[in-house]
Order: sequence, then structure tokens, then C-alpha cells
Amino acid sequence: MVIKRGLLLPVLLLFGITALYVNASYGQAGSENMLTLSSNLAAEVVAVKIKSGERVKKGVLLIQLDTKVAAADLQQARAELAHQKLLLKEAASELQRSEELYDRTLLSEHDLTVARIAEAAAKSSYQRALFAVSEKQHNLDLRQIVAPFNARVLDVYVKTGETINGYYQSVKLITLQAEN
Repeated sequence: MVIKRGLLLPVLLLFGITALYVNASYGQAGSENMLTLSSNLAAEVVAVKIKSGERVKKGVLLIQLDTKVAAADLQQARAELAHQKLLLKEAASELQRSEELYDRTLLSEHDLTVARIAEAAAKSSYQRALFAVSEKQHNLDLRQIVAPFNARVLDVYVKTGETINGYYQSVKLITLQAEN
């Protein structure tokens, strides 16, 4: 397996913000590729499930970061989505009512346009809220660091209970050596 500098692992990363990167520190030990996983999240390490020297299978949980804040953010985003859904439903009903009144010449063209604009704004707000839920879910998912491929653990740089802060500089979590 060849690992190139700056490679992003789709298993670990969907957005470039608050995500896990394959760190630029990589190398080769003989013919075996090594990979250092880093985080730019700020969180407490809740559990380190592996030790140096262990072999791990792809998808196995390696490190668990605290999820309390990320879970609360997701819950808030879901509540906002529900609110925006109700506003969209109301704007759509208002537009339908406005169109019926306009067809009966009981409403001005301007008022109909205002109802269309309100519905378009509600759709936009709903889409933003939908994206926020997706982003918050992704942020929560990033709190579980899993093996991107079958590997041997070379080094573990964090301990349970330690707080990492990767906002300004990525924090090394683990170095893996790929196995075929």
C-alpha cells in the first residue's frame, strides 16, 4: 500500500474543518508503509483501545474521544431542523393560500411575490439546517477513531483522560504500519 503525502482518508474525513487528517509525517520502514493519524479536534480522550505492537483490523475502534459537546451540538441542530421544517410548511401553506387569493383577484401581485419570497427563504433556511445536522453528525462521528486499514500499531501518543487541543496544530494520535 502506498500512502502519499497529504492523502485524506474518506473513512475519516468528509469536511476539512474539525476533522481527522492523515498527517504529513509518514515514512517507510523497509517495504512497509507507516501512517500517523492526527486530529485537529479539541476533546478529552475517553478511551484508548489499543497498545503499541498490536495488530488491528480495518474498522476497529482505536481511540474514543469525548462526545458530550458534539452530541449536544447535534441535538441542537436537529431541533433547529425541526423548527425550520415547520416554518417551511407554514410558508408553503401561505404561498398556496396567496396563489388561490390571487387567482380570485383578491390579492395583489406584490403580495403574491412576497409569499413566494417567504417560501424561498424558508426553503433556504431548511437546507441550511439540514446541512448543519449533517455537519454535526459528522463531527460526532469523528470522535471515534477507527483503523483505516489492517495494520500494526507502532506508537500511541495519547492516554485515556488526556485532553487534546488540535485547533491550532494537529495532535498526533497514533502511528500505524500497513499490513497486507
